[in-house]
Amino acid sequence: MYSMYQESRFKDTFKLVKSFALAAIMFSCSLGWTAEQNKWALLIGIDHYQSSDIPTLQGAVNDVMLMRDVLIGKFNVPEKNIKILKDAEATHDGIVSAIRSHLGQAKSDDVVVLHFSGHGSQIKDESRDEIDELDETLVTYDDRMPGHFGITDDEINGLLAELSQKTKNITLIFDSCHSGAAARAGNAVRKIPTDIRIPPPTPIYAISARGADGIVGLRQDGAEYVLISGSLANELSNEGPFEGKTHGALTWSLTQALKAASESDTYRRIMDRVKSDVNSIYPSQHPQIEGPAKDRIVFGSDSIQASPYLLATTIGDKLVEVTGGGRLWLKA
Repeated sequence: MYSMYQESRFKDTFKLVKSFALAAIMFSCSLGWTAEQNKWALLIGIDHYQSSDIPTLQGAVNDVMLMRDVLIGKFNVPEKNIKILKDAEATHDGIVSAIRSHLGQAKSDDVVVLHFSGHGSQIKDESRDEIDELDETLVTYDDRMPGHFGITDDEINGLLAELSQKTKNITLIFDSCHSGAAARAGNAVRKIPTDIRIPPPTPIYAISARGADGIVGLRQDGAEYVLISGSLANELSNEGPFEGKTHGALTWSLTQALKAASESDTYRRIMDRVKSDVNSIYPSQHPQIEGPAKDRIVFGSDSIQASPYLLATTIGDKLVEVTGGGRLWLKA
């Protein structure tokens, strides 16, 4: 028979469990644990441009559709949280608006991804913060039309500064060129000549002050976000055939590495594979990763301690490049 004593013991036990549960909730709050993060993506691909002076590409739209499939299928990004701008949708104003209105929905600790595939270029630096007196630009659909210009690195920095007030978990992927080098015969590259027109007035949101660590030329010194770029600032980003479709070399290799990624893979580990894959096909192209969050788990917010390692890359028939905190070239 259920005694008064047993009932009293049951109530005491229930109170104890309740107290432990409450303590666990309070402890988790003190550690900053929150509800499941949301994920947002803006994917921009431009093959066809309004100006007949800008060469047509073949793989930029393919890039963003492939990245979309990977984000949904592998990283559980809700389809409704992915906005895609293709060709005529990707005007200067359309891209700026989408960054602010779509990605701007992110809340604290949300994960944000911005991917651009298309031409890159340069324009005269009116703010005088660039050593070469040229700002890097993303070539928009309406660029080079009368009164229309691409998006400068200063504008990108300003827009990301706004977004960084909401979340620090931002990843940028730029599969385009940002330098004035010449194309190698037979390769399709994502670069058009420097815009020699007088630039428009700098928008209020742009940030002109730049630091010295931007080896790609599109990230402000000290910015916390991760920047993945198709090549160094003085190199070209290629597109070519991959399994029957044209893609940017960076996007193709990156999506393949992301598909194979483990739950603990960081940007640094992923990009080590990407660099090796791209460089084996296009020896003159070296994808880059910048930012203090390189050891963050891909499309997440947690960071893990990087383990010491050496990465060996073959360069031609005679040299092997070994990296690990520095570079060492060994003769084969």
